Amino acid sequence: DKATILTSADGKDWTKANLSGKEVDLYTVAGSGNEIVAAGDSGTVLVSKDGISWEQRRMATEEKIHRVKWINDRYFAVGEPMLILTSEDGITWDEVKAELTSKVMFTDLGWNGDKFVVVGDRLNVWSSTNGKAWAQNEAILNKEGMDSTQTISSVAWSGEEFIAAGSNGEILSSTDGSDWKRED
Repeated sequence: DKATILTSADGKDWTKANLSGKEVDLYTVAGSGNEIVAAGDSGTVLVSKDGISWEQRRMATEEKIHRVKWINDRYFAVGEPMLILTSEDGITWDEVKAELTSKVMFTDLGWNGDKFVVVGDRLNVWSSTNGKAWAQNEAILNKEGMDSTQTISSVAWSGEEFIAAGSNGEILSSTDGSDWKRED
């Protein structure tokens, strides 16, 4: 089903939320403690206070949103093409980065307390210290042993290093978000 959201108080019994009229694929969900945000195709963002009643919000984009995360007191949404959005409440969103002619897809975002890292297809890794000005890590594309056709699907901070996972079982790590290495 398109636009399906399930909720559970105990992790065993699940209830399907009523999302009548919402016919898009959803890919991601995140919460701040005050509200929950779900997002997906066509720039769709749904916001809920309780996980049962959802309101659709109009976005600044009609592009696909792959991931939403609550980091450092704000939501970040990443998607394509080279899309990064931020919001403090899940309702009003600001476009931080978007290159409409790009074919690059951003898939996830991580944060270590000092640096944000966005990952995507074609071995794209971007970083920022403030979440507003972003710079591409081009060194990873030229590093021996790295496959620039790889899609990095996910990134997380372990407490000691960023860990990124991608296509064909690829796992990368970086202690600073800048110097990346393949894990064997």
